[in-house]
Amino acid sequence: MKNLQRTALSLAGLLLGACSPSPVEQLALAQQDFARQNYHSARILLGRALKEEPGNRAMLLLQAQTLLRVGDGEAALGVVERLKRAGLAPALLATIEAEAHLLRGHPESALRLLGADRSSDGWRVRAAALLMLGREAEALAAFRTGLAPGRDARLAGDYARFLISTGDYPEAERQLELMQRTRPQAIETLMLAGALAEARGDTAEAMRTYRTAARRYPWLAAPLVAQANLKDLEGQLDQAAQLAEVAASIQPDDSSIVDLKLSIYSQQGKWALIRRMLQPRERMLDPASGTGMLYAEALLRLEHSEHARAILSQAVIKAPNNRYARMMLGEAQLATGDSRAALATLRPLVEGVFVYPRELELAERAATMQDDPLAGRLRADRESGAARQRTALIEQGLAATAVSDWSAALRIWRQLQGYGEDAELLRRIADSASMVGQHELACASADKALGYQPGNAELLHLAGRVRLAGRRDLAKASELLAAATAREPANAHFRADLARAQSLTARGSEAL
Repeated sequence: MKNLQRTALSLAGLLLGACSPSPVEQLALAQQDFARQNYHSARILLGRALKEEPGNRAMLLLQAQTLLRVGDGEAALGVVERLKRAGLAPALLATIEAEAHLLRGHPESALRLLGADRSSDGWRVRAAALLMLGREAEALAAFRTGLAPGRDARLAGDYARFLISTGDYPEAERQLELMQRTRPQAIETLMLAGALAEARGDTAEAMRTYRTAARRYPWLAAPLVAQANLKDLEGQLDQAAQLAEVAASIQPDDSSIVDLKLSIYSQQGKWALIRRMLQPRERMLDPASGTGMLYAEALLRLEHSEHARAILSQAVIKAPNNRYARMMLGEAQLATGDSRAALATLRPLVEGVFVYPRELELAERAATMQDDPLAGRLRADRESGAARQRTALIEQGLAATAVSDWSAALRIWRQLQGYGEDAELLRRIADSASMVGQHELACASADKALGYQPGNAELLHLAGRVRLAGRRDLAKASELLAAATAREPANAHFRADLARAQSLTARGSEAL
């Protein structure tokens, strides 16, 4: 694999060095690379050709499109300005300029530039901009309108990925089947097939598909990143790290590759490396995000406890029902010598039946330091046979969930229910039941979980989502999802599910 990748990446250099092709020949080579989706090679060729013919419209236009494909909106805008100076009418550049603005995080500008553009690219960019603005219902309409005239692989692929993100696998499958009829070996088709297999829990099929994509497109990083993510989830960290390094050599500084490396480094305990990677971005990190909490954990492991505590305090304020954030804050409070605050933080985590061993350990330590009676109860509970059985079931259920074995997970959670109930256990029962099609159990469990924590946005979303998955009481689903979204308006998953519920409700029996 590595030899193929090195050959593909150096192809342009070998050709240039051997025969010193003219700008016209370099343009032809770039066009071939663009058609093969080897955008990085095309970018290099075009850059060299443009040094000799800086005003060549064909070269500039292809370079702008290439830069969009590699996600460099800033550079694409620079090329757009050069095209305008070369005499190309701004109206002909509107879609390219709109996508460049979108890549720079300016969806409003993208929509303004698109105007009434009704091309497939226009609808694709419009839908992406609407999603970025949280206007999911309008984005769905844009996808469907854009796809009505015919098949466009990029538009269909983006639509299908949106459907996967909302859990609408049957409709995503229909989109994939249409793509497979027209472009079965296109990278968009292969990657979508892998993503859908992965979402359905068939990781073996997903891995086979991603490997096929990597063999056919050795100059692209995406198939390698997808494989590495699967290896990461399976705990095969050395293989994941190797794949991530190859991907980084193809596409340096790609955010998905950086996130993948962070995940691997955290499991390997490379906290100093994580801190070095994230410290320059500290002011931009959301404390309640996965990356923000990972940075805080790195600080804690490196004995910067006060700094970690400050970040985790903000995380718990923003996401009070996030168990991981609360557990890490309790640990940081203990590390700073504040066992009283730690006990207050950790107590809610150990009051139910679903308790992680680390939560028990930290809470018992805090209670012992405070001479709180909770310490004795937790110690006795931890040492009992029932507690050991309960912990074993939790570990088995988590393992089944990790590999998407929902039937096994549901069986284990129902067994654990014999020890009692709490919101976390009921949440997991509802999730697993929904995944295996036991929709009545899913709805009843989600509603019961919500009864324990009526204002919990995650549980409101769950109660709406399982109704949506089972096509049960869509009006109620929309109501619950709207309530969840009102509590967390920035949550893209909440907004996407709400849009889908509202769309299905509006379409009525036709959608069913």
